[in-house]
Amino acid sequence: MSDPSLQRAVDGITWYHDFDFGHGLRAKSHLKNIEEIRPIWRFIEQQLDAIDFRGKSVLEIGTWDGYWSFEAERRGAARVLATDDLSQNWAAGDGIRLAKQLLRSNVEIRQDVSIYDLTGVGGPFDIILCLGVFYHLHDPLYAFTQLRHCCHGDSLVVLEGSVARSGLGHNTVQLFHSPWLEFLPSRSALHSLAQASYFSVSSYEWMRPQNLF
Repeated sequence: MSDPSLQRAVDGITWYHDFDFGHGLRAKSHLKNIEEIRPIWRFIEQQLDAIDFRGKSVLEIGTWDGYWSFEAERRGAARVLATDDLSQNWAAGDGIRLAKQLLRSNVEIRQDVSIYDLTGVGGPFDIILCLGVFYHLHDPLYAFTQLRHCCHGDSLVVLEGSVARSGLGHNTVQLFHSPWLEFLPSRSALHSLAQASYFSVSSYEWMRPQNLF
């Protein structure tokens, strides 16, 4: 059974992710569309199964409450740096610190790091996780080049996000002005942006692959 005082502390946090801290202690996401988002998380977990985290150094960009950073640690990463920019975070940023305590984690936390300025995070890193970030960006090309500076020759960068399923042509993007979507590329445009940032694209995995271009 969980300590009631600990559960009250957990309940006082605005969580993005769900957490199971063990012994009956749980955190529930505050996302209004959580039933649409949970299948995406399951899909991400399935893709991470193909990556060997053991002994690796990991950088996560836009960690929020740290779920994927803690997952990398659980999968055997030797070092994990979880970064976020609190000026772009609608929660107070307390969740990751409480989760670190409850999980007895060694994940390093930096909450003053923008994807547009990664020069101070050290590295290079073996694995970089950038999940649910690129479609929020005003300048994705510059952000991708910042990611590239955190890599060595054999680094693996995992990008997750949305691409256009229809309505956009080859190598085109659409710009928006909303809190949840700024930038939507076609598949070919995303590929070209990655190559322009000196990445070699090794694979794609799609939740809904039909009609992609």
